[in-house]
Amino acid sequence: QESGGLFSTDVFDEYGDTIPPAQLLRRSIRRPPGAFSEISPSGEAVAMDEGDSLKPYEDDDAYLPSNQIAWYASQGFIGYQMCAVIAQHWLVNKACYMPGRDAIRHGYDITVNDGTEASPAALDKLAWLDKRYKIKKHALEFVHLGRVFGVRHALPIVDYGSPDATYAAWQKPFNIDGVRPNSYRGISQIDPYWITPELDGEAASNPSSLHFYEPTWWRINGHRIHRSHLIIFRNSEVPDVLKPTYFYGGLPLTQMIAERVYASERVANEAPALSL
Repeated sequence: QESGGLFSTDVFDEYGDTIPPAQLLRRSIRRPPGAFSEISPSGEAVAMDEGDSLKPYEDDDAYLPSNQIAWYASQGFIGYQMCAVIAQHWLVNKACYMPGRDAIRHGYDITVNDGTEASPAALDKLAWLDKRYKIKKHALEFVHLGRVFGVRHALPIVDYGSPDATYAAWQKPFNIDGVRPNSYRGISQIDPYWITPELDGEAASNPSSLHFYEPTWWRINGHRIHRSHLIIFRNSEVPDVLKPTYFYGGLPLTQMIAERVYASERVANEAPALSL
């Protein structure tokens, strides 16, 4: 059999030999140290995923047969660029797009948080603002591309007076009291390859922390933005051991269905070819 098969069952390296299961697992779990930052108050790296958890698979008495380990391990993260490429396919795109469209098909009612009755004039104003800031469009894009990449970041843009003041406010936890009237500018959504996670010492090293392995900041355009300023959608949460691999995002739907879509399309295309 040739190396580089088209399916996840074809787990071969460039020499045509089966890749050792432990090596495949490392490809699926481990990330290069420079891929993201984990910092302590003293500036040292303190991530908890440095220990080698693959030792049971180094020996011949593995918990599972090697071919099964290799098959599962080969289904690791494919990268955000590849997710975007696969999402061009009509069926994959439909699977990512339809749930959000169906959820928002009939629209929604605007209400006041505390349940009080709002005046018709206030509701009309909110409806106008809703259209001005394209909330329906953003909601649809948020779910659609969140399923494509497994994660989606939406940043409400607030003008704090100057760029320096805005960047300083973004680095600190969100404070509603610091938001001035008429300072809201809209929502910006960022694809995950333009954003980098950063953890403080507590989030990176203390498993009992409420925010363990949840990035404290996300670095965008060279600026730190505290997680409380962002609205983050994850398609499917992954265990802690896999979070660095997925850059603290979720499982992309494109990755989950790519092989099955490919197989079904190949079968659908072969049938007409056979009839010629």
